[in-house]
Amino acid sequence: MRIALLLLIALSLAACQGYKKSMAEAEQYRAAGMHLEALDRFETIYKENPKKVEAHIQLKETATFVMNKYYSEVQLLIGQGNYQSALNALDRAEDFMSEYQWLGLEMPFYASNLRSEARYKLGQSYFVRAEQAVEEEEWDDAEMYAYQARKYGFREKELDYLEVMIDIVPTFRKGLKAKELGLYQDAYAYFEEVSEIDADFSDVLLHLDECLEKSSFTISYLHAGGHLKANGDKAIITGVKEEILSLDNPFIRVVSRDDLDVILDEQMNSMTGAFDEDIIVEAGKLLGAEFLIVGELLNSESQVSPVSRVRKKGYEGNTVIAKKVEYTEKSQTVKHIVSYRYHLLNAETGEVLAAENIPYTFEENHTWLDYSGNPDQLYPGQWKYKLILSATDAVDLDNAAKQDIMDKARRRPLKVSELELEQHFIEFISQEVANKVDRLAWERKLTP
Repeated sequence: MRIALLLLIALSLAACQGYKKSMAEAEQYRAAGMHLEALDRFETIYKENPKKVEAHIQLKETATFVMNKYYSEVQLLIGQGNYQSALNALDRAEDFMSEYQWLGLEMPFYASNLRSEARYKLGQSYFVRAEQAVEEEEWDDAEMYAYQARKYGFREKELDYLEVMIDIVPTFRKGLKAKELGLYQDAYAYFEEVSEIDADFSDVLLHLDECLEKSSFTISYLHAGGHLKANGDKAIITGVKEEILSLDNPFIRVVSRDDLDVILDEQMNSMTGAFDEDIIVEAGKLLGAEFLIVGELLNSESQVSPVSRVRKKGYEGNTVIAKKVEYTEKSQTVKHIVSYRYHLLNAETGEVLAAENIPYTFEENHTWLDYSGNPDQLYPGQWKYKLILSATDAVDLDNAAKQDIMDKARRRPLKVSELELEQHFIEFISQEVANKVDRLAWERKLTP
């Protein structure tokens, strides 16, 4: 018992000596200005001896000193104008605060506004650089600096104005250069972009109107041959012109003089084979068109098949004990086949700029039911004998099959007029021709 007591006393004395030695080493680090090393030693000592008040106090004092040093560094960097470095240092300070929050550290009173101050001043410095880049006409750099200024919280009206200038000025100058070179459609696109930002900028609307006037061209449609039975040729002429007018293309102007159209169409119809250059030029002069679309209906044929009939079996109910019935499924196909050709010509020279043969086929298969009973109760199925049950009797309860029979029961026999078929064709052909004109216009192949 005595030996054990002596051993316990010896161990206690050794632990006490070890604690004092560690504390002395930590104090040496702190005295030498090595506060992070001192902090690490005090933290280790405290965690090994959590009941030692002195270790706790020294740990918190050292942590507070290190924290204040971090925030002082942030203040110094802001004062020196090193705002990005200040933000980086602030990140380190806040990471330290987070790591040692368990010690109850209190942030310096001035620290709460450091981030907003550093960000604003960094944004302001980028704004100054953006202004310098604008003065030197370094537009890409100016755009980048302006973006950084806004990113870091610089929200002054001066930045709003500068950003507008960065967007407008280089684009406006590109428009002026394109206009000087006679590239009026390109110039129009640049001036339009500027006008959408600021319509009052440096007479941009006058430039826009001038470029539109010089880059616009007139075009008209003439029908050279072939006739529609129900709609007449005028429906094709009207359809193509209206479709071109609906294009979102400011450079295209459609001209039309109905009385001249009739005379010119007759002249077109008198041509055989290759286009008569003299007639084309004369047509352009009479219409006031710089380009002409000359269309020709080569063939138009409508086909309606005979009605086919298929007898089918079913039930007026969804069980095999329901009334057995028969109904007729009828079908008919209508087809409209058209061959159409057009030429797009320079009305001043007769030169063919584009030509295309366009085949068109419209086909519709129409199926309906001939049934005297209530179609809501009709189910498709199979049965062998009408009055007695058999092992092969079955009702098709598939939802899709039931929906199909309901849809067909609601339909009526096919009634498609020649007028409707031709209208489908006119819509199709008008879109094809208009889209071709639009593509050539944007490709700068139709210039006055």
